[in-house]
Amino acid sequence: MDDRGRSPLCSRPRSLARGLALFVAVTQTAACPAGDDGDGGGTGGDGGELEFAAELPFLPGFDADTGWLPADSPVAVRAHATASGGVSLGARAIAGDPLTPVAGSGLLAVSGMIELAIDARIDAAGVMYEGPVESFGYAIEGGMVSFDPFALQAAVPLSTALPAADLGSVPIPSVPGATLALSVSGGQLDTAFQGTCAAVRDGFAQYTGVVTVSGTIELAATVLIEVPLLDPVSFGPFALALPIPETRTDADLGTRSFDGAEAGPMGICDAVDPSGSASAADTGDPTGEDPSDATSADAGDSADATSADATGSSSSSGGDSSTGSTGDANYPNPGELGCPPDAVGVAINTEPDNAICLPPCFGDAQCPDPETGGAVPVCGFNPESSLLECTTDPECAAAETCVDGFCQRAPSHCILLCDDASPCPVEMQCLLGACTYPQ
Repeated sequence: MDDRGRSPLCSRPRSLARGLALFVAVTQTAACPAGDDGDGGGTGGDGGELEFAAELPFLPGFDADTGWLPADSPVAVRAHATASGGVSLGARAIAGDPLTPVAGSGLLAVSGMIELAIDARIDAAGVMYEGPVESFGYAIEGGMVSFDPFALQAAVPLSTALPAADLGSVPIPSVPGATLALSVSGGQLDTAFQGTCAAVRDGFAQYTGVVTVSGTIELAATVLIEVPLLDPVSFGPFALALPIPETRTDADLGTRSFDGAEAGPMGICDAVDPSGSASAADTGDPTGEDPSDATSADAGDSADATSADATGSSSSSGGDSSTGSTGDANYPNPGELGCPPDAVGVAINTEPDNAICLPPCFGDAQCPDPETGGAVPVCGFNPESSLLECTTDPECAAAETCVDGFCQRAPSHCILLCDDASPCPVEMQCLLGACTYPQ
């Protein structure tokens, strides 16, 4: 037993106390190596720290033009603006299902550059000119803010007042004695990060969100014309308001395995609906749940062993059930391509090698019927149960109760029960009273 009161990984079955005559190991990490009793020596698992990060472009596609200002003046100035730079995002979490945020580890930082191409139009003091003058750069240090990650219901704001700055004074080409001075008189930059998903599946976690940027840059331009034998003539300063329309950029802070390694795209958050039905991050106190622990359903015969099955964790196709899961449409065979995004891949007992995708319960603990056979669908399994050993309900997390000596959540997934009178669907076998596919 470990220091949190849990039986070692892969060393014994766990009960869901649903009266089901089987043991089920949830597919959330790879199966335990041969000879590993789960007492240590591996990597990852519940309790390890995960780092999420992303670098996004600052104002992608920003291309603004003030037009000629003042519109009816004999001397007018025009500014054309583009942007470069970046927005940095970061967050840390404790691996588990759900994720537990590391307080204050969220980071939103902005640093950019506004490139200003300035044109001038002059019809005064005997001078006529229309064309480019010079390009200027204005650096924006938008600052940074820290936050508690995974609070998906609230945006993280970062507002910066843009400081005044003299950008320079340059001669106007082909106009002897004419110069243009440009400055920034002020402005505002508003940046925000809104988390949209922090979800876990099969021992992997993904964090996504949206970055919005908007604001205004206030420019001031002055044109000075000094013609020999005449007094200098100054025009301006002209106010040039340069709005920054709201720009929204999707942010994927990455997918991490519970051992901290970076993983390729798995589409974990693609399967999360707006109601949050998938395994989302825990923004409150840690629950102590251990998604890498093997999980099982038990009818009382604890002599049978339980193992984790690796078929679900190998899925990298985003869980699209149309990409190759075979067998019964409601209870498919994970095979080599994994389960649909809302299903859980499990194995029944340790031998023989087998696997099945269990669909979620719906309505009032209802389950879909299999396409063939007479097996009985039962809502009787929850892969998110922590399975900490307990004697009373207060020892468990808020969402769990103490059942048969283990902390368990309400059932969330369906199992097909079988016997001689209730045969399994085509291609399946009845193993310990439950239907599964030979592998």
